[in-house]
Amino acid sequence: IFNGYIGVLLGTGGAVFLCYLISIIPKADKVVPTALMNVYGIMLGTEQVSEIAWAIAITAVTTVALIAASFPIMNKREV
Repeated sequence: IFNGYIGVLLGTGGAVFLCYLISIIPKADKVVPTALMNVYGIMLGTEQVSEIAWAIAITAVTTVALIAASFPIMNKREV
């Protein structure tokens, strides 16, 4: 989709920024993929993995969808 690395960096940064904006909403705090970066509560035993299960599921589904979408795009491009 992007012709250079700058577009890819801006797209990635924009996606992370969007996740942080969504996490401002109190009920969406445990759903966005950026919730997976804060695992100290799980390591200390004060939180359960089930509290971030939706974030894990959304991240897994998004990852599979983006990898599947990348195959047709990469087949069109010359490496």
